Amino acid sequence: MPTTIFLTTLFALTFGFTCGYFWRLWSNRHERIIDKHARAIVEGMPGHGWSNDPEGKFIYVSPPALRYYGLEESFIKISGYHPDQFHQAYAQMLSTIIHPDDLQGTLDHWSVTLKSGLPATYEYRLRRHDGVYLWHRLAVHPSRDQNGNITAWYGTQIDIEDQKVAELALRQRERELQSLIDALPVNIWCCDLNGYVTHFSTRLQTFFGCRLDEIPFEERRVSRTNPGFIHPDDAGLAEDLIKESIATGQPLSGRYRMRRNDGAYRWTEQRGELLRDADGNPVQWYGVAIDIDELKREEDDLRYREQELRLLVDAIPMMVWTVGNENGITYFNKHLLSFTGISSDTGDEFRGLDATQAMAELVHPDDLPALAKLYEDNPGHDSVVMMRFRLLRADGVHRWVEGRYAGLKDETGIRQYGFLIDVEDEVQSYEALRNMQEKLGDASRAASMAELAASIAHEINQPLTAALSNADACQRWLSRTPPNFERALISADAMAANAKDAGEIVGSIRALFRRTPRERVQENPNTVIEEVTRMIGQSATGARIKVKTELDATLPPVAMDRVQIQQVLVNLIRNALEAVEATGQATRLVTVRSSRDDRRALIEVIDEGIGVPKANQITQAFFSTKERGMGMGLAICASVIEAHSGELWHRPNEPRGTVFAFSLPLASGKD
Repeated sequence: MPTTIFLTTLFALTFGFTCGYFWRLWSNRHERIIDKHARAIVEGMPGHGWSNDPEGKFIYVSPPALRYYGLEESFIKISGYHPDQFHQAYAQMLSTIIHPDDLQGTLDHWSVTLKSGLPATYEYRLRRHDGVYLWHRLAVHPSRDQNGNITAWYGTQIDIEDQKVAELALRQRERELQSLIDALPVNIWCCDLNGYVTHFSTRLQTFFGCRLDEIPFEERRVSRTNPGFIHPDDAGLAEDLIKESIATGQPLSGRYRMRRNDGAYRWTEQRGELLRDADGNPVQWYGVAIDIDELKREEDDLRYREQELRLLVDAIPMMVWTVGNENGITYFNKHLLSFTGISSDTGDEFRGLDATQAMAELVHPDDLPALAKLYEDNPGHDSVVMMRFRLLRADGVHRWVEGRYAGLKDETGIRQYGFLIDVEDEVQSYEALRNMQEKLGDASRAASMAELAASIAHEINQPLTAALSNADACQRWLSRTPPNFERALISADAMAANAKDAGEIVGSIRALFRRTPRERVQENPNTVIEEVTRMIGQSATGARIKVKTELDATLPPVAMDRVQIQQVLVNLIRNALEAVEATGQATRLVTVRSSRDDRRALIEVIDEGIGVPKANQITQAFFSTKERGMGMGLAICASVIEAHSGELWHRPNEPRGTVFAFSLPLASGKD
């Protein structure tokens, strides 16, 4: 009986436990299904999942995470440690997979998270199974029961190596860019679309002596009422520049003064550009402030000196001009502007008029070809060039002006600088003087001829009168009956003596024209030529004809009567001037040239005049090609040259005109 009761009781207990066990399995089947799906999700997601108990001990680590780190599941159980040394064991376990530089920081963060019970995110490097450390981001979140107590910690970690590398590279580029900005010798600033400054470069902070964050935000916008670091007189300009650029989107450019940390205001050049996004929308302004204080002072000094120079040039009683390398008139001073009548509304300067156009409009048509050729052939960089021509005055009258110019040569070419002087009165005076000299010469020659004729008549009158008387006496003696031949012969002899006296008088007059040789001295023909051309040059210039010399510097002195040779040159040059003037051509030039051969000094007077007829008697006395000429000039010249043992001749000049030349013998065949 007791045995039966025991067995019955044992069976009942066994049956009860078995039923309870199966009932528990049946009742938790839904939770097991959910747990199975949860594990599948955790193990299949791209990151690594794990869980900890409320104290931080690992409960679960997904198999992909274990494989990633090359760990066994038993490794995370931290078995065999003393309960008081859990944290040391935990740290030792993590040290095998966390980078040494990140280990302590990770432990500290995890400790703070356990105490706070708040979600957290960490970034650290974890060692992969192949020993390579890669950056990961960990996110941990607590799980709580109905009472708010933490029942577990769940976390995930994702590989962010590529993102971290990109961030580090970006940070490195930012540091390099900042270093570059700090090294640039300009002050850099940024401002938003409302005009508030958002950034100062290190150099600009040093310039101002403060950081941007030390300036209240409301004071970071420059305006008339808030000049800030801008000079009060320039604050309005700075505000207007910002407003205009913001309104139009155009680049900002201007100059104003900024206050340096020592309180001194310095001029700066401001340049700004608007940054836009990919859609073209404005984002922010970026600009630079370049210190140009020294440059500004130099510009002011240069402007002051330029103004002083311009006042000086305008005060000079001359007409000053400048022609640039581009063949354009670049400057007329006030006197030239006033003379030519160019409109004063162009200012103190007149720029942009082409030189060829200026000459065509202002220079007399008869003088224009010669002036243009002179300007083209003589840029003026070797010597000063002189010119005379007629210039159109504002009232429409052409007046004679005399000018000089010189060229300054640089790498861009030649720029001419010149001035003009009104010489109309002087030219008119020379013209009047020349006319007077010609009239006086005619009067003098007429008076000389009258005096000579009176002298000849007076000298010849006596023997002619005596001869006439003796002829009458002879006729009377022969008319008598019977004729008195003796007395007639005496009268005839007396008449012959009278004729002889008349012949001697005529001979003395001829000797006067031949000029009995006088004492001669050694003179250089070039010196005589220069004196004569200088004397005639003033008259020739007044007659609008240029006398040019081409002299052989090796010409030696010769024996000559200086006065007679001067008279020969004067006669030949005057004849040439009259021949040139008779052509009426614009180009009027007479050239006096000297040269030599082994035995002679040669002097030529070359003109481009009307020429002379082909007649051998051109040098004979009383032969003249002029309407009122006496025909004695060339005859006297020939007599003088012959008296010097020289020769006078002439030949046609090509393409027109005549060359009169004469020779003077040298002392020997050598110099």
